[in-house]
Amino acid sequence: MTRKSKHDYYRHYHLSDPSGPAKGVILGRLFSKCQNSEENASKEEAPLISLSRLLETEGKSLTDNYWGNYIAFISRGSNNYVQLDPMGTFPCFMTRSSNVTTISSTIPDLLTATERPYSINCLVIGRYLRYGLERSQTGLSEIGKVLPGQFLKFSPFGVTISYPWTPLDYCNRGEDIDPSRASVTLRQLLCSTTQALAAPHKKILLKIGGLDSSLLLSCLSHTRSADDLSAITIYQDCPMGDERRFVREATGKVSIPLLEYPETASRLDEDQLSAAPLTALPLYYAQHGQFEKRLTEIIEEENFDAIFTGHAGDEILYAAATSYGAMDYLYNRLFPIKLFSFMMEAARMQNRSVWSLFPEILRSRFNKQPWSFYAQHGHGKSRLLDPDLQDQIRPGKDTHPWLTREASIPPGKYYHLFPLTKGLYALEFMGHAEDPPPVIMPYLSQPFVEYCLSLPSWRLTSDGMDRGLARLAFKNFVPDNILKRRSKFSSAYYLRTLVELNFDFIRDTLMDGLLVQNRIIHRQSLEQLLSKEQDTDTRDQAWLINFLNTEIWARKWENMGRFR
Repeated sequence: MTRKSKHDYYRHYHLSDPSGPAKGVILGRLFSKCQNSEENASKEEAPLISLSRLLETEGKSLTDNYWGNYIAFISRGSNNYVQLDPMGTFPCFMTRSSNVTTISSTIPDLLTATERPYSINCLVIGRYLRYGLERSQTGLSEIGKVLPGQFLKFSPFGVTISYPWTPLDYCNRGEDIDPSRASVTLRQLLCSTTQALAAPHKKILLKIGGLDSSLLLSCLSHTRSADDLSAITIYQDCPMGDERRFVREATGKVSIPLLEYPETASRLDEDQLSAAPLTALPLYYAQHGQFEKRLTEIIEEENFDAIFTGHAGDEILYAAATSYGAMDYLYNRLFPIKLFSFMMEAARMQNRSVWSLFPEILRSRFNKQPWSFYAQHGHGKSRLLDPDLQDQIRPGKDTHPWLTREASIPPGKYYHLFPLTKGLYALEFMGHAEDPPPVIMPYLSQPFVEYCLSLPSWRLTSDGMDRGLARLAFKNFVPDNILKRRSKFSSAYYLRTLVELNFDFIRDTLMDGLLVQNRIIHRQSLEQLLSKEQDTDTRDQAWLINFLNTEIWARKWENMGRFR
């Protein structure tokens, strides 16, 4: 079930099978993959999709010919089918009670449709707090998620899961490319997909800050003007938290209005934090509550019907300051004649010497073990989480089918696709409003993701710059100061101020809260951290804010009256 929205963005594409009893519907927005244009949006149907073919291919005919954010529901005889788009931006939750499976795009609607009690899944919450990236499960034991790209078949004999789309089919396997030609294609593809996504909207608000959103601004400005495109940026009272100099240059180049919002730390209270809607995992209640409130007001005042964001740009454009470029170049080559130049670029990105990188690069050439993010990048124990819980959530092998090791795929490509397996991009994490306008993330356009996966990592980080190929692609389209910028936005000062201002509230909320009672937080370690005699460092401040967000989330569920 999906909630009716006043913004009327999502369409219903009705499917039927003239030769059989199957019927279905696709909810969302579909675009033709061959033309990057919206398909049949006005007719609310998709006659070019063969329902029988879709079922025969277990969804592959849909992902091969169309892209967008969508979920498909199909029924044939005693079998029912569900397919989620490969990027997984469309939230899709499910629960089973009394032999009935209920699927919904929002948690409030799921609760309305069911009457069962719910309980915290302490292992999932512990993993979420410890590793951050893990959002492929919900924090409730009784609620599951349909994951990006899944095709589910519900039959009298149970549920079977397949993946009709896999990023492994598109991953570069060591082939080099001409960076000049690739940069032109990258820019043209990002512009065409962004403009296709923008076409249904009358007035767009772009969240802008760094490089990724500035590239989107360039794409949008080709078909938009100051009348139907504006930008908004957040700034904080510290140099690393203030990007206005770059943002003003970007918006000034294309002459669109810019809204600037000062984000300052304020006193928190539980009623204020609990005002956000109920979700499957914690939101950033403490950090951005005031901004989200003001954003909602701006949207209402100015009649914006879409929010565009550069979310996922870091991952898709390859903002990794690592040695993967050099590793991948060496991986499948007997005579790596350009290896030293790519080692130099890796060293420049990491501010390390070339020779300090050489051992790890050489080892990668002979390592054919299944790739694991946690094994490669390490995650020790946290002193704040309960020791017994940590023993149960230690990362093992990454078991997602997309991470199945193929000998011809170099390790940097697994690093590239890894975020796609973790449910990071579901729209439930994009805002606090009950009925916000659609949040559009062009970097997750399926054709663009497929193209970026096909590019070698050493070219994506051209000239020793993270997102180097993207910088090359938008030369002369985006101001040079933005393209040459190496620094990243940091909220460390803001978090420190927020913790200092609300130290007593955080201590009182956490010390005997649900996370301590459920043995997710180690009470003694927390008490030691929160002692007035001990100053908290930047890492501890981030932990405390994440704990506070999670505690508020758990209490919201407890206050539902259907918590056990």
